[in-house]
Amino acid sequence: MKATLLAALTFCGAAVVLAQSSDQDATDQNIEPAGLIDPAPPVSSTPAYIPLTLGQKYLYSLGEIIGPDRLVALGAHAALDQMDVHPAQWGQHPESLAIRFASYFGESLLKRNIEFGVRAVDHEDPRYFRLGRGRPWTRVGHAVFHTFVVHNDRGGWMPAYSLPVEAFGTPFLVREWRPERFHTWTTLDAGTLNVGIDMGANILREFWPDMRKALPNWFTRNNPFLPAAGN
Repeated sequence: MKATLLAALTFCGAAVVLAQSSDQDATDQNIEPAGLIDPAPPVSSTPAYIPLTLGQKYLYSLGEIIGPDRLVALGAHAALDQMDVHPAQWGQHPESLAIRFASYFGESLLKRNIEFGVRAVDHEDPRYFRLGRGRPWTRVGHAVFHTFVVHNDRGGWMPAYSLPVEAFGTPFLVREWRPERFHTWTTLDAGTLNVGIDMGANILREFWPDMRKALPNWFTRNNPFLPAAGN
């Protein structure tokens, strides 16, 4: 239920943008989710690639954990589990919500540190580089493709080795503190879902500037719980 709802919200938002922009190209500069390091450089026909240092990569990963919008998402996950009483062993008491939130926060912390470790070794760039122009389905394809292929520190392209490691490794490690019985198939299913979530996040990054324009100014102005507008 929770995964279906979150996926539906992401792809419904993208669908609104697809319908609004099917007859025109996007002309906006890059506007990306908030973080300690800008998650995507501005769209440009001839971008000057500037790699991140190892410290900047860690700050980027940290921003993926503690950004206001990330914490709100973790709270939403915990609230949905609280309503579903999942896992049942944690009950539905007020303190159960705190336990569920702590579990999701720990999972996010683990996931991002696994990503950082792999990227530090193989020199992946963690940022998503928006296409920002062209037909909507071309941009969707760009977002999906660059879930699996990323920049390296020299500005070229390489497989995103961190993706399968974090997507499938994190669920195995999280089972160490969750009360459910361990089943390999459910853990693999969770890993596949993680890949889908990362793919949906890239689609959201690609279309967020267009989606933001459709929102009322009073809602988007200085709202710390929305991805911030870049310059």
